[in-house]
Amino acid sequence: IKDTMRNRKQTYVEENRAGNQLHSGENRSENKLYTEDDWSENKLSFEENQAENRLYAKGNRIGNRFVIHGQLAKGGMSRIYLAGDLHLGRNVIVKISSEQELLQEAELLGEIKHPAFPSILDLYRNEKEIMLVMEYIDGLTLREYIEQKGPFSEQQTMQIGLQILDALIYLHDRRPALVYQDLKPENIMLQGDGTVRLIDLGAAVQHLYDGSRIVSMGTKGYAAPEQEKGNGNEIDTQSDIYALGAVLYSMVTGIFLNKPPYTMDPVEQVCPELSDKLLYIIERSTEKEKGKRFGSAREIEQIWKKSDNVKGKNRRKTSLPYLRRETSLFLTAKKHSGLWMCFLGVILGATLLSCKISMQGQCCVAGVTSAARSIVHQTKEVVYLDICESRCYLK
Repeated sequence: IKDTMRNRKQTYVEENRAGNQLHSGENRSENKLYTEDDWSENKLSFEENQAENRLYAKGNRIGNRFVIHGQLAKGGMSRIYLAGDLHLGRNVIVKISSEQELLQEAELLGEIKHPAFPSILDLYRNEKEIMLVMEYIDGLTLREYIEQKGPFSEQQTMQIGLQILDALIYLHDRRPALVYQDLKPENIMLQGDGTVRLIDLGAAVQHLYDGSRIVSMGTKGYAAPEQEKGNGNEIDTQSDIYALGAVLYSMVTGIFLNKPPYTMDPVEQVCPELSDKLLYIIERSTEKEKGKRFGSAREIEQIWKKSDNVKGKNRRKTSLPYLRRETSLFLTAKKHSGLWMCFLGVILGATLLSCKISMQGQCCVAGVTSAARSIVHQTKEVVYLDICESRCYLK
């Protein structure tokens, strides 16, 4: 019995050893196979990059006219190079891509005749790629400007915004209309003389009025809600109006929306010093529902140029004439604390008598009392008093 058990044990050990050797050999072969495949793939990618770097290296020429100075940017679909025009002695931009969208952009630039858009100079093709040569625009993007110098003033925002509006009106008035689709601070250039230029028309598409589906593109934070849903049938010129409002928001607040949490705080809270007109334009342009936005860029332009008395949707509403901030009664509690307390006492007494100690009166009393407490504890607080409603508004 002992000999039998010993033989069985030895047989079991030998079988396991043979099986482990077999599996080990298979694993080594499989690992070797994967390693060779990965190495081949990486080698191929490396060789392609090397060939690309040699083809567009500094000093190389395109079409015996343009000489490469260096690479400016590289994205998922294209690469941007700075080059020199040997014939005219000026700098140009060379955009290179293997995607057919670059051909569409070249066709659009060839058709567009507006000073806000770069002009196309030449187009080259080889077996793999398309090379679009465009006018070089010297300046800063709106994002670069804000990062270096801070938010724009309201006057600067108006000057720049009207130029952007003029470019959008040109695109939207075409038949069929042209939707820019990717309006954001990174795609808007500001030149030294204050001229605004729009770059990167790769995302622009012609909107078909028969309801045909179009491609949905854009940048999260600046793209309209219908763009983020990916429903091309809902995208139209009002999508650009939303993006315009978002760009104006970034210009006056210095807050970029293409990063988490991708949301806008009420502009009146962030920049309470803005005029009613600009607040109204930003608020209405960035409505989530298309039906509540401006119907066209021309409508915004008319309001911006002619109307001076529009009110933002978040303004306090009263049945009596609106008290503008410039003519509101305001006092600094630090200098006139005694006068303030007497004045609030009069308002409190009048409120109690008129309301006859009703629930509405209690609410008004609570509001006035809260305002008085704020004045006592925050002596530098500027308080706006709306006499028409017996309420205090704290800035």
